[in-house]
Amino acid sequence: MTNIMTSTVCLKPFFMAFFHGFFHFLHGFLSSFFL
Repeated sequence: MTNIMTSTVCLKPFFMAFFHGFFHFLHGFLSSFFL
């Protein structure tokens, strides 16, 4: 149980960066599409 929690905490920054880049790309795509 502790190992799973530790791995999740270690991977959290990676998922945060991934979703940040994904939403940034999605926002830019929608902006260019509607404009």
